[in-house]
Amino acid sequence: MNILTIGTSNSILGRNGYLKALSTQHSVTNLSLGRAPFYMHIANILRNMDLIEKNEILLIDHLSNPGFISSYRYDYYLEKFYEFLSSLDIHVVIISFPHKSTEQRFIVHKELARNLAADLKIAFIDFKESYLNDKLFDDPQHINLLASYIFGEWLGVALNNLINIPKPKGAYFSGFNFIQPDKFTGVFENSLLKRSYYEISDCELRFRFTGALLSLEYVSNEFNRFEINECNYHIIDNKGVFHDSFRLKMYSKEFVSIKISNEKESTPITPSKQTTKGLVNKPLRLVGILTATEFHYEPSKERYVLHFDSEELQLKLDNYTNLIAKYMN
Repeated sequence: MNILTIGTSNSILGRNGYLKALSTQHSVTNLSLGRAPFYMHIANILRNMDLIEKNEILLIDHLSNPGFISSYRYDYYLEKFYEFLSSLDIHVVIISFPHKSTEQRFIVHKELARNLAADLKIAFIDFKESYLNDKLFDDPQHINLLASYIFGEWLGVALNNLINIPKPKGAYFSGFNFIQPDKFTGVFENSLLKRSYYEISDCELRFRFTGALLSLEYVSNEFNRFEINECNYHIIDNKGVFHDSFRLKMYSKEFVSIKISNEKESTPITPSKQTTKGLVNKPLRLVGILTATEFHYEPSKERYVLHFDSEELQLKLDNYTNLIAKYMN
């Protein structure tokens, strides 16, 4: 079976965990990006639609970082994201990895995701925290490679049982757009991904658009202070590709303007206590901007619900945990 994954940090680490286990039984393509809101998943789907719908299964891992929940109307756009997922001509499976967060708004957000999936007939695997003891976590947000690999073994067998179920079709969704520069001036590439970008230095990038601006994808250049439609932001990041959501309402009435800013006062695009004092402002390497306009959605009449028996996963994990405990004693 051909499987494509778009996830965040658990799916980056999962290259040597659950995705490695899956690849022993299936063909797996990984388009994941660490530390990102679900807007990254939307952008990735939009620019890889043909590739995605050639596969049988799309795995989505997005419930891992509570920090993005404060983004503007995040729960509202989560509903639109799930409608978008349900319109794809492919079986979609949401993976909710274990997370030890006790933050109430994250718990509520996760419950909203579970309910949306049920309403829209999207498979939802709730890999619960209660399935694991502390030895199977690397930190509160990430399971370790052993737990990840065990999950992948279970998931690989579970997916084999779905091989003859027809793919959904006939749905329609519009409203999200990933806008990229007309030309690119550079390319960033590492072992995980490749992105073309346009470097904004002493010029202004301007394009016509009316609607909401949701998020920004960029290649980090250590420190950038920039202006979008007269709102001043800054980025402080290690080198790599990042996708970040706007915390404030960002709406364009006609044009979007992006340029480097020399203003001393700016908002970090990702919440940070790190000072900008003494940092040299460098060109912004823009990959693209995710936007939203008026939404239109027509559900499919031919969508089959995929069911997973997660109790089998718990038994598998319990057996491994007991073996580990016995070995360590």
